Amino acid sequence: MPSESAAEAAASVVVEAVAVAATGGGDHGKKSTAAHEDSSIKETLISQYFDGFDITQLETAGLRFATESLDQWLNPQALERLCWHQAQGHRVVIVSANLEVYLKPWAARYGIAEDDVIASKLALNAEAKITGKLEGNSCYGPEKVSRLEATLGPLDQYYLYAYGDSKGDRELLACADEPFYRSFAQGGSPWIR
Repeated sequence: MPSESAAEAAASVVVEAVAVAATGGGDHGKKSTAAHEDSSIKETLISQYFDGFDITQLETAGLRFATESLDQWLNPQALERLCWHQAQGHRVVIVSANLEVYLKPWAARYGIAEDDVIASKLALNAEAKITGKLEGNSCYGPEKVSRLEATLGPLDQYYLYAYGDSKGDRELLACADEPFYRSFAQGGSPWIR
């Protein structure tokens, strides 16, 4: 059994590896990866690396990753656009197939409420150990729309901007008033319906 600090360090590296795979390996979302596109691969990685971890260890690692590393993997235009929406007074909701264990602390740094982060969640057993599975479905494809509607209510009650970079974003982009595919610039490459 590894020491707590060794386990946290290992979890931090693994959290970063899974996040990098899920965000396009530092290519700023220009290419989709199999891990992002195939939730079964995500569950395989979770099972292989996180099965049996105490959730508090992974939360510590997720917080470290969110504060020290995650921004370097994001498209700088995405962060600019996020800040633009906040300056306009828009409610910002993050909807992602990535894991909430690092997305929630990252979003908190940008003033986004915990309830406005909709992401894949790790399943836990009664002892708060990670089972190696996701709780429910991966937040991917039509699941993104279902979860956003569960949070906001009917989407036609909102003027919705949506940004995506993979085929797992298609359904959400199709619901948006202003959908952007692989572009974050106003007047950029909008989603072609």
